[in-house]
Amino acid sequence: MSAAHSSTQARLPGVLKCGFLWKRGHTLGSWTKRWFVAHVDGFVYHYLSELDLQPKGTISCHGGFVQPLDVQEHAGEGYFGLALVRESKKRVLYAESEQQLEQWAKAIGRTARAEGGIEPHMDLPASAAALAPLPPAADAGAEGSESGAPPVAQATQERPAGGGGGGG
Repeated sequence: MSAAHSSTQARLPGVLKCGFLWKRGHTLGSWTKRWFVAHVDGFVYHYLSELDLQPKGTISCHGGFVQPLDVQEHAGEGYFGLALVRESKKRVLYAESEQQLEQWAKAIGRTARAEGGIEPHMDLPASAAALAPLPPAADAGAEGSESGAPPVAQATQERPAGGGGGGG
């Protein structure tokens, strides 16, 4: 776990786990890499990046359960899947390692057992990094200079076609 990830979990109350996962998009059905935050309020939030202040979407986990997917299905391609099953709906998410998959399954399972409210906290930032002020630019007037802050990546990348179902 990187320093940014552990910093997020230490500074944001109620965060069980945060990091990148793959999800299937609603509109085009393509697989996209998003920053996810599992929270004790019973919701998993997803963001375009770990620097976002507002979630792009939420997944209610109340009363659901985590179902591991066949480890061999995409392991050769470096993806390990789980499904959150709730009210006959299945949300499929993929991690990039078996260890990450196990950590996410545990965190989402705990989130599903939460007795939090029925409304998500839409003011929950993606990470502690989102709360930190950006460093000033060294030379804001110079062409091509950058502030040194990490870029906000909108990591939309295609996933294998057989990656499972679930809306996102």
